Amino acid sequence: MTRLSTAKISKLWTLILSIALFSVIFTGPYQATINSRSGRDYASYHYAVKAAVQGENPYTVSTLERLAKEEGHRKRVHPFFYPPTAILSVLWTAPMGLLSGYHAFFWFNQLCLVATLWGIRQWRAVSWNTILGCTLLLWPVMDSMKMGQINLLVGFLVLVTLRYRSGFALSAASMIKMSPALFFFAWIVERRWKAVLSCVLGCLGLSILTLPWVSFTDQVLFYTEVLPQFSSGAYHGLSVPINIPANHSIPDLYNQLFPGAKQTILSDLAKRLSSLTTISLFAYLLWLFHCFKSDESKLFVSLSLVPLMLITPVYTYEHHLALLLVPIVLCFETLKTRSVSFRLVAWLILAFGGQPLFSLRWLQREVGFGDWWFQESKFFFVFFVGAYCVWYAYQVERKESSRCQ
Repeated sequence: MTRLSTAKISKLWTLILSIALFSVIFTGPYQATINSRSGRDYASYHYAVKAAVQGENPYTVSTLERLAKEEGHRKRVHPFFYPPTAILSVLWTAPMGLLSGYHAFFWFNQLCLVATLWGIRQWRAVSWNTILGCTLLLWPVMDSMKMGQINLLVGFLVLVTLRYRSGFALSAASMIKMSPALFFFAWIVERRWKAVLSCVLGCLGLSILTLPWVSFTDQVLFYTEVLPQFSSGAYHGLSVPINIPANHSIPDLYNQLFPGAKQTILSDLAKRLSSLTTISLFAYLLWLFHCFKSDESKLFVSLSLVPLMLITPVYTYEHHLALLLVPIVLCFETLKTRSVSFRLVAWLILAFGGQPLFSLRWLQREVGFGDWWFQESKFFFVFFVGAYCVWYAYQVERKESSRCQ
């Protein structure tokens, strides 16, 4: 009877969390999407696709703005600074106008989210309550939908990469956003040559597949001119200050200590310190890949690469943190044998770290002290997720080592 009652209560919670998630999505990002007249961040993808289909260079900002003015929705467009093959992921929106494409992309994001949640469930048998609870509290998932960003697709591809060690999935993720390429170097350390080879071939194949829309010259332009600017903050002409409160990155911290002449470019010292910190953290994680033997411990070291790839670029916005969904869900699954108080603290940490920026700003104003700590709380939250992944990997490795003795 007790088991039956527990099962019924669990199902009831699943129903409640499902309704809550549905309600949040369709009263938050959905309403923001259908009421937007600008297409938000999606506009950069949209006009890059328009340019590519017309045989023009998607990296020429003036071209994107000309196309936007012709459609009559906006006068300015943020530059398109993603790899050329990212065009393929939104090519299907080419026949649509800006707003219809933006609306369609919202539904595409829903498919990516459902596929990710279902994939986690099938892979690790995580309870639906944990999956839905983590998704509900991680507001950047909603923010990514609202902004028309592509993080949920990348997150799904990262899930496939981790589950199957799929080189092709990693090549697709890395050729949409460059940062997942960190997994490639981990595979080299682990000597997973088959996955490494399939990733290389996947990258080459996707680049060739993109040639009808983005010429070889324009693809070379991205890798030789656009990409090298990332380390300084000069994102191909992006005119957003590095020190905005919604930036959660290592370079932003150093920029606060050693600001440059302009707030859109890192100072040389901030740039060097950012690179040194990133390389040191990455080298440490690669060393763990070399030392650890257990597949489970290596999985959690792999998960720690996700927070690292979030906080290392010059700009880490709220919507980027949607990529934390898979690591957070798997971390919470490790807590199922912990005490109720331990799990409660973990849920409170997620509720605070994953909260919307507007509620964080409200708390910051109402509390009246610790302004900087509130401002950087998202950064510390991301770092904490990565640190927990590493800590848990150590615990697993220690247990496995003791069993073998």
